[in-house]
Amino acid sequence: MPLDNNYKGSSLPLKDKKENNTWDSIDDFNKVLKRMRAGKWIWYKNSQCKYVDLRVDMRDGGCIIMDRDHVRIDPKDLEKQ
Repeated sequence: MPLDNNYKGSSLPLKDKKENNTWDSIDDFNKVLKRMRAGKWIWYKNSQCKYVDLRVDMRDGGCIIMDRDHVRIDPKDLEKQ
């Protein structure tokens, strides 16, 4: 079964995602991971995201990203530098 790449979560405000149980796409996380591996994302420029928890639904690639305090964050918060 292919991953569902049609997640609308990235365009919603975090409050709406929480209220509607809307997950983000694992692709949102992978963008930052690729930048990190290339040296273009550095943890000390976003220390709240030095450690993140990632919950992934392996059925469709949906994910929830939480910061070091276990608070759900938006992929845009993870991308900040």
